[in-house]
Amino acid sequence: MRLLLTGGAGYIGSHTALELLRHGHDIIIADDFSNSSPDSVKAIEKETGRNVKLYACDVSDRRKCETIFKENKLDVILLGRRRADGNYVGRGSNSYLNSNGILRYSPLADWTHEEVLAYIHYNRLEMPPIYEWEKGYLCGTHPWPARQYMKDAEQGWREVYEIDRSIVENAAEFFPSAKAFLFAMK
Repeated sequence: MRLLLTGGAGYIGSHTALELLRHGHDIIIADDFSNSSPDSVKAIEKETGRNVKLYACDVSDRRKCETIFKENKLDVILLGRRRADGNYVGRGSNSYLNSNGILRYSPLADWTHEEVLAYIHYNRLEMPPIYEWEKGYLCGTHPWPARQYMKDAEQGWREVYEIDRSIVENAAEFFPSAKAFLFAMK
């Protein structure tokens, strides 16, 4: 799988990059290094023995994002953000100026829901599981799919289980509700 990882040189992004590379995925990193360093990308390459295509840019630069999208046949885009940004997805146009005067922008903000679905279809990608969830289609294209529609913990565990059952299996060691969900599945 070929992934674009924004903020891939930061702490969380670099660890995500390491795991993706270790699992055989090809990654491209776009980072403006406002909270990171190009040295972390070099460390990723050294650790994994793999080359990483790097774009030193701010993803609020729409033209640069278009270039990245055109130059690379992407399967997935993982949008990271600066640790202090908070949740800005869904505010109006998905771009805003924060208190420090820094523009926050989602490179997919201009894509309609239909365009996202067309991209999935024409690139023969698997449909996200949220479309099978009750009311998942209502809010499934943002970072917290269907969370406001959870009836109970069981529904939450069921939806996570559909994505990756190992997450629920690991969580069962710590959360009684996850353990009960797995027991009920048998």
